[in-house]
Amino acid sequence: MSQTLQDALSQALKLLDEAKKVPTLKQLLENHDWSYEYSDDSYMYNRGAKQKRDILNRMQELKCPYTFLQLQKWSGKMVLENYILDPGTNSYYRQEWRDKGWKMYQPKISELMYRDEWEQIEAWLKDQP
Repeated sequence: MSQTLQDALSQALKLLDEAKKVPTLKQLLENHDWSYEYSDDSYMYNRGAKQKRDILNRMQELKCPYTFLQLQKWSGKMVLENYILDPGTNSYYRQEWRDKGWKMYQPKISELMYRDEWEQIEAWLKDQP
């Protein structure tokens, strides 16, 4: 095998190895620290900010049809059908939280998405590199 061909093959294998290391947009979203902005630790804040930049860059590369906010809702599984409206407080809660007496965060309607939108995002993300 000639040296030129050997070098080309070596370069191709190196690129293939690098491509395997690049996380998918779905992985970036699932591993993102969504509360980094509240951190007092500068390392955690900077790490979260870098994760967000990586997500935004990947969204741009893929020409993502969804907004960052939609992807955040997808990541948090903020599906309206999983919540129940408490007419007394006009707040949403998960039934299992109420059954256990947990006082969990109660999202506003604007922080939730319908299941069909969640499923559309899930399907789109599965098709992405």
